[in-house]
Amino acid sequence: MAVLTYLDPVLVSKSTGSDVVTTSDMQTWLRVDSSTDSTLISELVSAAIDQYESDTGIKTLDNEYYQIILHGWPSPTWQAPFEELTDTGLSVTYTDTIGDWSSPVTLSSSKYVLEKAFGTSRIRWIDTLPSAEEIKVTFTTKAQNNKYKQETAIKLLVSSWYDTMSATGAINIKELPLTYTRLINSDSLRGFIQ
Repeated sequence: MAVLTYLDPVLVSKSTGSDVVTTSDMQTWLRVDSSTDSTLISELVSAAIDQYESDTGIKTLDNEYYQIILHGWPSPTWQAPFEELTDTGLSVTYTDTIGDWSSPVTLSSSKYVLEKAFGTSRIRWIDTLPSAEEIKVTFTTKAQNNKYKQETAIKLLVSSWYDTMSATGAINIKELPLTYTRLINSDSLRGFIQ
């Protein structure tokens, strides 16, 4: 049976963890002692995290909890739309009626296994699955293993922006730092190829 994922993953919540780079970390990196530029640095960190995620396709925040609805059971596996998922918070529920989630049934965790390899995750179904019209998979994305590389790339990007913030006009526009570009190149392929 062909599976139609007819809803994109919906972000349910984020963990209470911190960003990969905090304002305090960035001020130390930039050697900024006063709190005068704290708001600016915080905004630059947020923008750099967005830029990094856009450039690589990899989430940098701590765990995020998602739900996705599938039409029919994927056979024999379901490939997760993000990188590595965690076992924590993983659940599969289903219903016999499209759009009726008033009394969903939870699939026993003995009926599936989470497989992780090479930065990807998939759920392999075990045994015979019950009849279902819609399946809701709730899952958690895992914080990246190589946070140091992400942190360094983001700090380099913020440093570049902070150092050139007074520059105005097209003549002073600066390219992204080469070290940032090199750090994200390997992550770019890992984030987009699944």
